[in-house]
Amino acid sequence: MRAIAVLLFLCIFQISTRAYSQTNTFDCHEKKVTIRKVLLVVIRKQTGCLFFLQSVPAHLLKKEISLHVTKMPIDTFLKNYLGVGPGDYTLAGMTYLIKRVNPIPPRINPPPPPGAHVHTQDKTTGAKDETLPNVEVVPLYNGYQKMFKERATGSFGYVDRALINRSVSTGVTDRLENLVPGVLSDHGQSNGVPVKVTPVIRGQSTLYANPAPLVVLDNFPYDGNINNINPNDIESITVLKDAAAASIWGVRAGNGVIVYNTRRSKVSDSSKTRGIPQPVVSYNSSVTFQPRADLYNVSSISSADAIDRKRALNDQ
Repeated sequence: MRAIAVLLFLCIFQISTRAYSQTNTFDCHEKKVTIRKVLLVVIRKQTGCLFFLQSVPAHLLKKEISLHVTKMPIDTFLKNYLGVGPGDYTLAGMTYLIKRVNPIPPRINPPPPPGAHVHTQDKTTGAKDETLPNVEVVPLYNGYQKMFKERATGSFGYVDRALINRSVSTGVTDRLENLVPGVLSDHGQSNGVPVKVTPVIRGQSTLYANPAPLVVLDNFPYDGNINNINPNDIESITVLKDAAAASIWGVRAGNGVIVYNTRRSKVSDSSKTRGIPQPVVSYNSSVTFQPRADLYNVSSISSADAIDRKRALNDQ
């Protein structure tokens, strides 16, 4: 009879302690707080509960979390942040004896694909764009704003500074040749003198008006000779090929748009960490060799070939 009474008392005690752990709650609104402080300071101050944490690793107790909860049960906090289930601790009155912990593995997100662009939300300044490190993202310029290839509508052609410097010439249009599909430059002659024709984007669309594409330099239409601009000052070239890409410029974009962006001043990455701005200076050079003309090497034909040539012209 005494044994039955003891067992009945233990069952009632376990049920009451389990119910106490589930109904006893606490409030916490901390942006940066350690798990140790939550257990030993916040919960103890509000509920009077004690915790024996000898089995909890020190690095878990020092882990900083952001906690904004109202009336959160203690066992829910132990499960979510320490992986402690109902069978991993013993509750005697208001004392928790944690026997073992099951650390929650960190959540690992899959790596983004190459060229990914991240769009995040900032509570203070609103939406913002962040480029992932070590990921190449191609920017496009339509003359009004900077866009990214995965968000752009229409057909674009982009030439970066590395491709611009691959050829050597004094004109910008010369360096654009053979770099963008659909852009052609016809080299004709007028009275035997070579004439450089303006680049044509996907064929000529205008017959009786100006057939040249619209040139935009640093977000402003440019009516002068683009070859007057130093090619070494060009940072990138964006070609708007079709109507969807060039429609923002209206009727002037009937033959396409070529957007030139010049270089800007830069600060070295090492100076950003040191806090002392240091400018970046770069230069490029090119050398062209032309052999000396051989004045004694005169190409001529024989007398018989000259007579046969003149007879053939008279017989026509």
